Amino acid sequence: MNVSSIIVRVSPEGLEEAVRRVGELPGVEVHVTDSARGCIVVAQETGTTDEQDAGFRRIQGLPGLLSADLDCHYFGEDDGDTP
Repeated sequence: MNVSSIIVRVSPEGLEEAVRRVGELPGVEVHVTDSARGCIVVAQETGTTDEQDAGFRRIQGLPGLLSADLDCHYFGEDDGDTP
């Protein structure tokens, strides 16, 4: 299991469209938006680090984004004990 927190920056006027596009990606969930600052905080969960990297690059490649930066990344075994 791989879980990342990614901070996405867009122009404030492009926030709604960016949230829609980011939220449509597989394994990605939008958690926080700040319309005044054009900031989106997303979590991405995948099975492998290669999938995690590919997903991060998909986010970075979305049109209208100013930046997408990895905030943190957890990887480990999914033993079923995690809440």
